[in-house]
Amino acid sequence: MELAAEGLTTLLQSIAQAGSRLRGAAAPDEVAEVLLRDARRLLRCQAGVVRLVEAEHLQLLVAHNEVIPPAALAGRRGEREPLVGSSVAAHVARGAVRLTAPEPAALVGLAWDDAFEARHGFRTRALMALPVLGRDGRPLAVLELQNPVGADGDAASFSAEQEELAAILTTQAGLALEHALAAERARAEQAELVFALAATPEHRDPDIGWHVRRIAGYSRVLARSMGLDDGAVRVIELASALHDVGKVGIPPEILLKPGKLTDEEFAITREHCALGAQLLAVEGVPLLERAAEIAHSHHERWDGRGYPRALTGAAIPLAGRIVAIADVFDALTTRRSYKPAMGIEQSLRILAQESGKHFDPELVDAFQRVFSDILDVKRRFTPDE
Repeated sequence: MELAAEGLTTLLQSIAQAGSRLRGAAAPDEVAEVLLRDARRLLRCQAGVVRLVEAEHLQLLVAHNEVIPPAALAGRRGEREPLVGSSVAAHVARGAVRLTAPEPAALVGLAWDDAFEARHGFRTRALMALPVLGRDGRPLAVLELQNPVGADGDAASFSAEQEELAAILTTQAGLALEHALAAERARAEQAELVFALAATPEHRDPDIGWHVRRIAGYSRVLARSMGLDDGAVRVIELASALHDVGKVGIPPEILLKPGKLTDEEFAITREHCALGAQLLAVEGVPLLERAAEIAHSHHERWDGRGYPRALTGAAIPLAGRIVAIADVFDALTTRRSYKPAMGIEQSLRILAQESGKHFDPELVDAFQRVFSDILDVKRRFTPDE
């Protein structure tokens, strides 16, 4: 295969465009997707895989193949293999070396998963594996490419020019992936801080940490179902965890009372909405602005019978409407010291009955539509499940 057929100017433009796309990728899996797509296009390869290097494992981020069905490839996403293993990817990651071979059998002592390929009628004829390095030379990922196709459409081996082009792409990807991983770590640390703060008002309740994580997860699923962009979804996800932070100002003898509250005690607990809004209202910080909005509005009702401002319909902020349904569903389906958990079917019937009364009808419909994702959140963040 002759890379020069594309023309030097066109090739340089393609490399520059690939670099731009990599820099625009915000998450590690997005970087991997862009890298693999551009590498396969520029090197004309039938298949490829990108694996992330973790402390002790390699995690499969993305896989492309012209023969194997996408569903079969998707089923492998997230798979981990030991970094100390004998696979081609593990060898490349440990040594930060490039491997090129006319066929897997030429790599003596290294393993290649040809059984998976055989099940789907695919065979690796030629392969190349390269490390994606950070600025300090540490491997961050491994790019594997399979079966280049010549200009005449026939099978080919990887040329020296293709190896150099792949090296250029992985160098660009290394900088993008390093940035994406740092951003992901920062987001994770931000989330842990938010969840820790969210649990403060009821720190003596061991279940509150799970509660705020479920509310965040439910809110993320619902916000995405409403067509919000990734940034808005992320803000609502984290801000929702702080919906009850105003309870820090409620006397503990009321907040932790095991029995039914008196009318006077209930009136005091209702103040947590305004208190939370006051605590969180910091202008110019989108996360806290949204958290204040949610704290103030998550007990409003679609029919105007909620509190503290008796807002109605669309006058209630969307984020508040989202957290309202998430909070009630979690309250219904979670065991408390003073009540057992309600069954899923009964809880869904209650949500449906409250459509247009307590809840935004559109959100009730969305909740039912994405209920499998809601249940997945519940399973992940309920210890005894």
